[in-house]
Amino acid sequence: MRILKFVFLAVLFAFVSNMATGQNLSGICGTHQDATIDRLVKNKQIVERKELGFRTGAVIYLPIKFHLVARTNGSGRVLEPRVLEALCHLNEMYRDQDIQFYISGDFNYINNDQVYTNHRNTVETLMFANRDADAINIFIVNEIDNPGGVQGTILGYYQERSTRNFLIDWIVMRINQINATSQTLPHEMGHYLSLAHPHRGWEPDPFTAGDMGWPVAPIFSPGGPATEYADGRNCNTAGDMLCDTPADYNGLEWSGCNYQGGAQDPGGMGINPDETNVMSYFNDPCYTGFTNNQKDMMAADILTPSRDYIRKGYTPIATEITETVVALSPASNAIVNGYNFVALDWNNVAGAEFYLLEVDIAPAFNISPQRYITNVSYKELTDLQASKRYYWRIKPYNRYYTCAPFSLSYTFNTDNTVAVKTLNSVTNLSIFPNPVSGQNVVTIFVNADKRFEASVFMTDLSGKVIASQKQSFAEGENSINWNLNQVQPGVYFLTLRNEEGVINKRLIVSK
Repeated sequence: MRILKFVFLAVLFAFVSNMATGQNLSGICGTHQDATIDRLVKNKQIVERKELGFRTGAVIYLPIKFHLVARTNGSGRVLEPRVLEALCHLNEMYRDQDIQFYISGDFNYINNDQVYTNHRNTVETLMFANRDADAINIFIVNEIDNPGGVQGTILGYYQERSTRNFLIDWIVMRINQINATSQTLPHEMGHYLSLAHPHRGWEPDPFTAGDMGWPVAPIFSPGGPATEYADGRNCNTAGDMLCDTPADYNGLEWSGCNYQGGAQDPGGMGINPDETNVMSYFNDPCYTGFTNNQKDMMAADILTPSRDYIRKGYTPIATEITETVVALSPASNAIVNGYNFVALDWNNVAGAEFYLLEVDIAPAFNISPQRYITNVSYKELTDLQASKRYYWRIKPYNRYYTCAPFSLSYTFNTDNTVAVKTLNSVTNLSIFPNPVSGQNVVTIFVNADKRFEASVFMTDLSGKVIASQKQSFAEGENSINWNLNQVQPGVYFLTLRNEEGVINKRLIVSK
């Protein structure tokens, strides 16, 4: 029998800047942590039996599938650069645990008003339909709780549907928590990996000295669990059930980084909670990481059979990107011929699997930005306006390393002419054999009436680039051998492109 368990995560107290009002928003807790506690108890047993299989210095990489939710009309979606920033920060917070995360597949784009504006009341059907069964699923929405149309206060939560050894689960995040500094995602990931709050039981009613006129906390917390003593005598059964996280009765009442609430445990001893712990409820700038016991629990959780689906044994390209992206064409401030076909080109960057391109008429990229993700160092734009000045920049990244900054901003100006899209330098383009069957190489023949350079690339019917290279062509006859080793059977296009235009030829690959 499947048991539906909701863990509406006790969201971190965070200062979220509101540009219009200058006000701060703080998250509140709506937590039921039975699911994480059940797994935490099992993980403690794994650690106690010394079954821990890593934390030996070898990094384990875990896949994340990001679901970017917008209104039904496609508006309001979280910006892709913010997602990349959030993943960079998440990896920084988990770096000392030998746990790192990478992007699984492509971003998934969902357009649904109900999910976007009031996610907590949304039925699960869409979640199941979009969930990646081989990754940690993170859905990014505008509002999680939206009572009566008023902005809610829950910043994120973890939810699981479980059987004995199998989990179907996901994390849901509010858009304004997806950035380079918010600790909400590292906190939520801690819950995903079985951690509880150090202040478990005190989420709905934090305790400070002077509550009911008395500084001594009751034996049981308002949420039910036993109150943890300051000397740790019951640390294995109270609070988060870990003994290297000190007694903590704080919720959102004390948001600073130096607790002075004066609360005493049931025996009259003053408590001193750890304000730097990511799983506590203080303030984002306070947090520095996790305790050793917490790291053991998360490592153990990854090893359990219920987490087989994320233990892929896959190592992504883990190269840090240090090279700078530089625009090659068009030249800075150039006037391009033909607003309906503009080819942007930049240098290949070592370690980059993808490039995030931003184009806008405003230098701050905040008026009507167009964003494109490409796996090659160029992009053809066909939907620009005539006689406009445009700004563009590129952010290189790979599935693991998303911390590289954007390039400098570059500019070009469109004219009011319609571009001719034919590459007139080429008098003939052919492929042999075509169709191709049972061999790994085809030959591309190009006849040219003058010397030119062009990018040559292969795309599938969806437009995804399968392979590419830059090539110089001499006047007259030219031939290129094209490797098909990794190409699956199907219909493809081989394309030559430069600033003059494009020309392509269909290629059929059969078994």
